[in-house]
Amino acid sequence: MKKNTFACLILTLIAWCGCASKTQDNPLTASELLTQGEWTSVVNLDDIDLDGTFVEFGDDCEKDDHFIFDKNNKFQQNSGLDACDSSTAPNSVIAEGDWELLNNDQNLVLKFPADEIKFNIIQINDHELQLGLIEDNNPAGVITQKLILKR
Repeated sequence: MKKNTFACLILTLIAWCGCASKTQDNPLTASELLTQGEWTSVVNLDDIDLDGTFVEFGDDCEKDDHFIFDKNNKFQQNSGLDACDSSTAPNSVIAEGDWELLNNDQNLVLKFPADEIKFNIIQINDHELQLGLIEDNNPAGVITQKLILKR
């Protein structure tokens, strides 16, 4: 009986290790990571004088906004329970548009009817998305704002 239990444990361990290695061999793409769930805005950082020092900015009510990126390249920003505008109902759509990944998934572009915003993807994984705002009026490569979103 002990041999059977031990054999079952070994087989389970081998199967688990085999599945884990397949996940590592085929990591998720930026698009898959972006679209696999809802992101919550946690921290907004700003480098006002472009010296590389970022300080937190924005209202607390922005820290619970939710971003949803769907597989059809549409996105929505929804207010959280703490809406910034008293006329905005909690969990209502604040902004929406299209999204696109560029430059080998290094840039995320959010497209609105009259404008678009381009970000460097600083980091993306299952639990965190760090974006650096790219502005046309700043020197190339200078990030003035960072957004950190989490799941």
